[in-house]
Amino acid sequence: MSQGLLGTLWAQGQAAARFWRERRWLRLAVNLGLGAGLVVVLSWLFWSDLQRVLAEDIAFSLPHLAGAVLLYGLNLAPFIIVWRSIVERLGGPPGWRHNAVRYANTSITRFLPTPAWFLVSRVQVYAQNGLGRRAALAMTALETLLHMYTGAAFYGVLAFEPGRPLTWLYLLLLAPAAAVLVQPHWLNLRWMSGARPVPGVRRRDILLWLGLYTLTWVIAGPFLGWTIRAFSTVPLLPMPELWRIWALSN
Repeated sequence: MSQGLLGTLWAQGQAAARFWRERRWLRLAVNLGLGAGLVVVLSWLFWSDLQRVLAEDIAFSLPHLAGAVLLYGLNLAPFIIVWRSIVERLGGPPGWRHNAVRYANTSITRFLPTPAWFLVSRVQVYAQNGLGRRAALAMTALETLLHMYTGAAFYGVLAFEPGRPLTWLYLLLLAPAAAVLVQPHWLNLRWMSGARPVPGVRRRDILLWLGLYTLTWVIAGPFLGWTIRAFSTVPLLPMPELWRIWALSN
């Protein structure tokens, strides 16, 4: 009886999947509805927070806020360049516009609770182009790993003080970069994608990714400073302190 029930449920699931695949208009309507709902939720959260800020009679500087928004937008460029490169090297669809749009769309879901929304949306949009789920997850994992690593290394370099022997340990954070430059194929993440990616990662790709991701941490310092200035008149910390705070908190 249990096998018959499982078989029935499996058949119903297959039928539902076929129904979903064959009705592109329905998928479009659902995606548009979810997208509109997400925009409404994020807009409401922003407006609620802004109302609380204004109610507390906190200083507000529109020029500094505009500058912070501009820097945030500028900081998206290195992320998009690296993402497009990762997708191309690990066997995904090439092309700037395609990958930039999908990166921007799926990045919105990063702000939702739990990473499940982000991961599912990233896998789903690339599955529409025939890319396997494991490959899409491997690309996302590599992107996350590189960004976390460059942030840790950036923090370590800033925290290094020659007169304090303990801080010399931070220099060990540079070892992984040296290792993957010697063995770039490690970043193919074949164990995750389940297949050998074509064309695969090269040393110059790694140098480009590390350089651009480090640039995002550099831009983040002024962004944090201008964001603080938008809502406060207290003296700012020195830029190295802002960089360390941003890197450590992220």
